[in-house]
Amino acid sequence: MQTLTLRRLKANLLDLPKKVQHGVGIEIYEPWKTLYFKKHEEFSALYGKQRSKSVKWDSSEFFFRLSDLRQLCNHPALIEREEGVKRYTWKEGSKVVHLVSHLKEFFQKEPGLRYPKAVVFSEYKRFLDIIEIALDESGISNLMMHGMLKNDQRIQILEEFRKNPKSQVLLTTKGTGGVGIDLRCAQNVYIMEPGWNPSTDEQAVDRLYRLGQKKEVHVFHYITVGSIEVNIQQVRRKKQQLQMLSIGHLGTVDHELEKLIVETIEKS
Repeated sequence: MQTLTLRRLKANLLDLPKKVQHGVGIEIYEPWKTLYFKKHEEFSALYGKQRSKSVKWDSSEFFFRLSDLRQLCNHPALIEREEGVKRYTWKEGSKVVHLVSHLKEFFQKEPGLRYPKAVVFSEYKRFLDIIEIALDESGISNLMMHGMLKNDQRIQILEEFRKNPKSQVLLTTKGTGGVGIDLRCAQNVYIMEPGWNPSTDEQAVDRLYRLGQKKEVHVFHYITVGSIEVNIQQVRRKKQQLQMLSIGHLGTVDHELEKLIVETIEKS
């Protein structure tokens, strides 16, 4: 492939300010650790090295259980479906607590920025709902953009975020806010969970880090230590090495994901 492909990096071609990457390791909220690790052990028994070779593989069940583990890393309310958001407080999610604290510090102690702004990306709209409640209760002005909004509503939200100095945070799903929009008005970006495809996160960051950006951009990647998110991070590294999603066959992506996930679980 090296003789056929010429890769040009944006940082080498464009005169852009520095982009600083930060890893943010978060512990699961203490009262929910027992529940999380019980579910993690069940998942490992079904799909890791303890699994019976005679058990028929069910891909839909595999990804359903995997999704529960991922969402539990964000907030316990997410695995209880619609009723959950009302039953729990946002402070029961360690990521949310850290995010609120970090944003408060960013807005209070950033003298070099006239109108500091931040963008928060998540794969889960319901997680953004919880973050929205947290920001509202903490006095942090925010807007939300997601896939259920009509196009004209999204345009209105983007205009409000860009032009209103009092609009501090944009909450958006990766699928909605990660492609084709201009968020150069912001300087901090928060990726609330690692996704399977590293390029999806890169595209999200590129909404800020693009031609015309004048300020240094800081990217904060959240990961729950000792959790399935660590396995996902290992999968991401392997996918980057193999360039699976860019040169592989689309029909084999889920199958390859399953193989890589199982490999990382068996080694953990």
